[in-house]
Amino acid sequence: MLIICLGPDSYRALTKAKELEKAFIEKHDSRAMSVERIEKGSATTDALIERVNTPSLFSSKRFIRVSDLLQDCPKLKQKSLIQALNQDPEHIIVVSVERESLTEASIKLFSTVTKYISYDFPIMSGKEFLSWSLQMAARVGVTNQVWVEQLAKSITGDSWQMMQELCKCAAGAEPTGIDAFIEPTIFQYAEAFLRETAAQRVYLNDE
Repeated sequence: MLIICLGPDSYRALTKAKELEKAFIEKHDSRAMSVERIEKGSATTDALIERVNTPSLFSSKRFIRVSDLLQDCPKLKQKSLIQALNQDPEHIIVVSVERESLTEASIKLFSTVTKYISYDFPIMSGKEFLSWSLQMAARVGVTNQVWVEQLAKSITGDSWQMMQELCKCAAGAEPTGIDAFIEPTIFQYAEAFLRETAAQRVYLNDE
């Protein structure tokens, strides 16, 4: 089985891969003895083919997590990889987090793998991102809904930043001011300069 968690929202793609790994451990391998992760690199494809062809001594099923497998797989080894994945699709689960968009040719080729599943995670915006942000806030115990809504509007689509701020807030830190995420306009620079307020140094520091 080949499961693809496709970006560009890499936070949600990685989160999905972790959820699949956790579900496998809970259902098939409580000690995680048959769970492996292969580092991203030029040798990823060869290492994965070797693992797939090596039976596990601890569980009838195996779970292997990789990154950018399809993106980095050399064209000359694509068919060999597909053949390896098709040998025992019921017992070998390979999950790859793909951070870059895949070509139509790659998707068509690898979709021939028996039990091919793809989860797509595009960048969210507007109401979709706000809804997701509120769900994540509730999950980590952040109850300041007004702040979450304002933050979601300021950093729309940046799930990594949102989760970082939510986790800091959940750990007891004061919610970050929304202005910290908003790029000052030229009018704000001018106003700070003319008013000679304390904020002037903040606005003009980088300039």
